[in-house]
Amino acid sequence: MNAHDYLANCIGEGVANTLPKHKYKAALSIINNLLNSNVDPIDVLTHIKVLLDTNVDYTDPITNLKELMRRAGYKQKDLICIFKTASIASEVLSCKRALTVEHIRGLSKLFNVSADLFI
Repeated sequence: MNAHDYLANCIGEGVANTLPKHKYKAALSIINNLLNSNVDPIDVLTHIKVLLDTNVDYTDPITNLKELMRRAGYKQKDLICIFKTASIASEVLSCKRALTVEHIRGLSKLFNVSADLFI
């Protein structure tokens, strides 16, 4: 089964064909990454359902981070494990500091999502 088939299976063929181009491409990218990592297909479908939520816009990394934090019930202090200090977490969340590659990797792992959401 290819990435489009998984997506259509997850949200319906008609819906998959009407997604905005950026969401469709992001979803296919995520599915391909998951498939290449030997993740169980059920996990793929679960991740895609969550990530296609309309509150994640795929265009703004900090908005995506804040939305993922909201969903997980995380506060700024919960991200110190990624950012190392409260001040860096604060600067990132207020868009005064850019995410580093290390931050992106850590956030991707913490939230179990594609790093693409933070780029």
